[in-house]
Amino acid sequence: MAQYLHAGAQAGHVGDIRGGDLHDVGAGAAGDGQLGHPLTRNWPVDHGIAREALLATAAFRGTTLAVLSCAVDNLADLRQQAYAAYRANLGTAGEDLPANFSEVVEAVIAFADVLASEASAGTTWSPQQRRWTRKDL
Repeated sequence: MAQYLHAGAQAGHVGDIRGGDLHDVGAGAAGDGQLGHPLTRNWPVDHGIAREALLATAAFRGTTLAVLSCAVDNLADLRQQAYAAYRANLGTAGEDLPANFSEVVEAVIAFADVLASEASAGTTWSPQQRRWTRKDL
């Protein structure tokens, strides 16, 4: 996940992002168990752990973290055709995926952008609410 998000946020690399990669992070069919297991739709994610993984990935690659929404520009338009082909190749399993790649991109941005900055301890991604929440201890 950290590699997908980091690559996506690096300016100049957005054209290399595959629709299937973004699907794996966050835009698959909600809880149907049929198609992969999109991380952000099925499991809570601890902000601190996910951010640490992103920071380690960035350090390994000699870059810094960037906000995904600032880097994707017109990715949804550029990759719509490839995403449609990916979805079609999945057959009936792909029918539950969003038809528009922009929905996939927006779902991943909602998850990824918050990871570019620090958050309070206990901040966790809620797959049911599809947003970051803070659990008061």
